[in-house]
Amino acid sequence: MRLLGEDNLYSAAMLRESSVVGEAHDLVMSHRPHNEIGETSGLDREPLALQRQLILLNQYLAVQDHENAGRIVASLPQKFPDHPNAWRALADFYRREGRIWNALGAHRKLLELEHNDAENYFNLACLYCELGLDNEGLTAYFQTALLDPDFDQAYVAIGQKIRDFRFSSAQPILYPVLDKLIAADGYVRPSSVAQAVLSLLSHDPLLEPLLNEPNDVAGVESLQAAIRNMNQLRLLHTLMKSCAISDLRFEALFCRMRRVALLHLSELQISSELVDFLSTLAVQCFTNDYLYSERDDEAALAAVLEKRVHSGIEGSESIGLTDLLCLATYRPLHRLLSASSATLLDTVPEVKLRIFSEPLTERALMAELCSLGEITDITSIKVRRQYENNPYPRWVRTQVRANAVSADTLFKHSALRFHPGSELNLTAPEILIAGCGTGQHAIESAATWRDSKLLAVDISLTSLSYAKRKTSELNLENIDFLHADILDLRSLNREFDVVECVGVLHHMRDPETGLRVLTDLLKPGGLMKVGLYSEIARAKLTSSRRKASHLGAEPTDSQIREYRRGLLDAGGEELEALCEWSDFFNLSEWRDLIFHVQEHQFSLSQIDRLLNDANIRFCGFENPRLIEKFRTFHGDSSSIYDLEAWQAVEAHDKSLFAGMYQFWCQKI
Repeated sequence: MRLLGEDNLYSAAMLRESSVVGEAHDLVMSHRPHNEIGETSGLDREPLALQRQLILLNQYLAVQDHENAGRIVASLPQKFPDHPNAWRALADFYRREGRIWNALGAHRKLLELEHNDAENYFNLACLYCELGLDNEGLTAYFQTALLDPDFDQAYVAIGQKIRDFRFSSAQPILYPVLDKLIAADGYVRPSSVAQAVLSLLSHDPLLEPLLNEPNDVAGVESLQAAIRNMNQLRLLHTLMKSCAISDLRFEALFCRMRRVALLHLSELQISSELVDFLSTLAVQCFTNDYLYSERDDEAALAAVLEKRVHSGIEGSESIGLTDLLCLATYRPLHRLLSASSATLLDTVPEVKLRIFSEPLTERALMAELCSLGEITDITSIKVRRQYENNPYPRWVRTQVRANAVSADTLFKHSALRFHPGSELNLTAPEILIAGCGTGQHAIESAATWRDSKLLAVDISLTSLSYAKRKTSELNLENIDFLHADILDLRSLNREFDVVECVGVLHHMRDPETGLRVLTDLLKPGGLMKVGLYSEIARAKLTSSRRKASHLGAEPTDSQIREYRRGLLDAGGEELEALCEWSDFFNLSEWRDLIFHVQEHQFSLSQIDRLLNDANIRFCGFENPRLIEKFRTFHGDSSSIYDLEAWQAVEAHDKSLFAGMYQFWCQKI
């Protein structure tokens, strides 16, 4: 089986260490089992003898007698070369001792004996990743899921490892694994793996011609042929229903197909294939907040269709399902349909749920939200107005831990440096999420931290109602939501063990004031997670923001679409740079990226001063990949809590904090 572009499961990098990994295998090949501990050699008697040896081995390990344990485990492959448990014990022992290459060699022999065992591949994948061989590890994780489609840990690992991977060939065998990864709750944020999945689909023979030959979709017949091809790709449909598609080639294809469907709507014969495709495209357009631009003739026809649908709702005209679905690729139906007219969507329940029922549920929940009081800060009012347009960010599924752990356990196993005070409760922490948006991060925190109680605050009622709906769907009962400005939170008269404020302070008129408010809400020794924009990482975005401002572009939906259309038509380096951001492929996120009414950016030296002024101590970045890059640059990690040392790393790799600086700090 060929996976991830490798000719076989084992890479050249591993083979370079053949003298090491082959040590155990070569040793045993030169010996046959002897009569030991009163047993006659032979396969029929080996399992019992092996069992006794394993019991003795575990006894030695229990009392940390590594010398005798090592003696026993080294003899097992010699005595029982054809028994998997002998090699499994050897591999486990080597891994326990930190001899990972040796453990890998033992695992290779184990796989020869048990080549259809999913757990063996999973353990092999873990060994690869410990050695930094992530591509090989990803291959083995895929093998695990292919052998056992219910191996949850494999899916979680694939979701983590595939984010930065790009495929170079078609590998349809992986489609079911990736489909489940995206479609199931709890494994991954679909948007985080979208680019990897799209890179795989782009090589599929059913899609590749459509992506590379724009004129292939130019009329009814070519549209129907394209739909037949795309409907065979369940993975594509799943991804389109799960997140905004962040690839210009796919976007151009969808726009062509949408346009042809609208221009030739009267000629289209209703079929299950047509309904399936239009349903998926309608959900995608709703998910990206109707980002796609419309040509003049297209806009005119969409307006005519909208008027006809409206007349049909009132009973003066007949409308069909294809009319509704085609319109749903251009306009949000929940703003047009009544409850009675929405019955026209009963044959497409997922469409009805996503683009009609859920928005109405959010509208109802909005009235139930508690508010701390009227928002009075001028900048806060402007920011709130921006985020009331659409839920931001819109999401379908998120990554949730299968088993919650205590907060103190999470911190104990991280690279973070902090000193818990006597008043701090990390066993059952009270947590404030300051600026929760649509609740994705708050929900992940609530599901992750055992026995926690969260208060999630945001300035936008639209986003909060979305968060409340998703929380209810996931049956989480440890989150309360509050409509409030961070500047007013002192009036809560509460203290929290943990405060998380990611992506918020840099949108305040005075971030320093906001940080001081949050610091005051922390218990002594309390912990805070902060996320701030990097001035270095967003340099190209700053240039685009200035250009948009100079041209007088306003952050309305129509002007955002038109400005983006101009960029697409012009092409060039600016477009290439913007396409690196997934935000470019969702209207609300694109507004946040380029048209935000208030934005600050920071350097690490500025953050250092900011923390000192607020009397809080930097505790470190939690991302292990960042730590590894730091270690590679400096040669060790002895200064990972020194922001000046991090400044040198960022100067070397300007995209290091492209997402934003996300770090933990502690109230002194």
